[in-house]
Amino acid sequence: MAYSELLAMRFRDALGARSGIVEKRMMGGRVFMLDGNMLGAVGRDASGDRFMFRVGPDQIAEALDKGAVQMEMGGRVMKGFIFVREAGAHDTLEDWVAMARRFVETLPAK
Repeated sequence: MAYSELLAMRFRDALGARSGIVEKRMMGGRVFMLDGNMLGAVGRDASGDRFMFRVGPDQIAEALDKGAVQMEMGGRVMKGFIFVREAGAHDTLEDWVAMARRFVETLPAK
């Protein structure tokens, strides 16, 4: 599956000037890594374009309250990961990136 280069550009802009960010093509999308740990991604499913964020287990309830959906792959819930549609999310992209960053910055660099 392809991904929207426009969404990838928006993700880059929301990240701002930050060292330690690496981009990779993965799982049919574009993944953004912070110090070797997955921060988030852009991708597409049958319903359209979406963002994915790694917010960690302690922020899941807050993320779901703000319009995110728990990530599932192959019928298995991926703890700490969420999907956010570009339209319909209550927070700005910068807010979602900040939430993911709060968690990922607690992880040891790889």
